[in-house]
Amino acid sequence: MSNILVLDPSISNFGYCIVQDDEIVNYGHKRTYSKYPLHKRVKTIADEIKEQVEQYDVDSLVYEYPDKGKYHPTGMQTFVKLGVAIGAVLSLYDWDEVCQYTPKEWKGKTGKEETLEEISDKGFDVKDDNVGDAVALALYYRDKK
Repeated sequence: MSNILVLDPSISNFGYCIVQDDEIVNYGHKRTYSKYPLHKRVKTIADEIKEQVEQYDVDSLVYEYPDKGKYHPTGMQTFVKLGVAIGAVLSLYDWDEVCQYTPKEWKGKTGKEETLEEISDKGFDVKDDNVGDAVALALYYRDKK
């Protein structure tokens, strides 16, 4: 059975969830701040991911990737930074399995607030929407298998 790291990536607030034997065992987020240069923000994210991977012996990765053609209100710069952060995570390990899903694939048009309500109904006490998306994506992936 694989141990899975599930990510709702963002350059400013990276949500994550750990799944072991089909059970969610940990979730949280790592916040970075725009006053710091990109390389320091990416290192902060990578360090948190490494800590989670080592603590939970993670071997597989599932993450959300933006829909093609959908632009973030803050512009293309956000997508470039997000790509750098995702690339850093992908390069950290020789993952056994890597799966990426667009928001449309795994949650359709469900918004972040509705996602938080849905996972709250399933017993998860999550206030941060990036963590909420990571947990919801983990549940989607687990149930899809």
